Amino acid sequence: MAKLEIYRPILSDRMTQGFGENKACFNPDNGKVSGFSGNSCPAGTIGLYKHFGMLGHNGEDWTCWYDEPIFHSGLFDGWAHLEVDSAGGIGVDIVSVDPIYEGNYIKLRYWHLRATKVKEGEIVRPGQLIGHGDSTGASSGDHLHWALKPCKKDAKSLNEANGYYGAIDFRPYFENVFILDVLKIHEEAKTAIRQAQTLIDRVVQWLNARVNNFLKR
Repeated sequence: MAKLEIYRPILSDRMTQGFGENKACFNPDNGKVSGFSGNSCPAGTIGLYKHFGMLGHNGEDWTCWYDEPIFHSGLFDGWAHLEVDSAGGIGVDIVSVDPIYEGNYIKLRYWHLRATKVKEGEIVRPGQLIGHGDSTGASSGDHLHWALKPCKKDAKSLNEANGYYGAIDFRPYFENVFILDVLKIHEEAKTAIRQAQTLIDRVVQWLNARVNNFLKR
């Protein structure tokens, strides 16, 4: 079974809210989302995740610039599932084509996008451009919300009653390196291996030739 590896999907490198945190507020009168004022929600607002019946944030938020390219950042092939939520948030799920987590499929969720660059059902490779950053839906500013959910083959989330709509903390599988840099390193390593193998093959051929010449004497 493939090892689950997740890397940073954007060049920007500043996380503003982690899994399980409660730093977002919601105004029930106008539906706007905001952050804490000091250590609590501003007057007239309530905790966003409590409003949605959650224990806390079910992913990670990373600041991005408007229209920043977002890339599939898991080292697995998946298929794209596109969605627009009830608040107008544009998102893409990349669902693994094979079971990759404790015998289950998984989906990486990328949310609050301006637009998507993949089609429903399209096979997506690691490092492929999948969309551009924005602040669509329940958001207080340009950022990427992304999350990991174990799921069935059809993308239906498992354990949706866990307090995070089925999401789990992906930190055990995450390394904070930009996915395109990771793929570049992998390609450079493959090139080095190919070059080393070519050299070894040539040395073996040379030795075989010397041995054959010796035996013919």
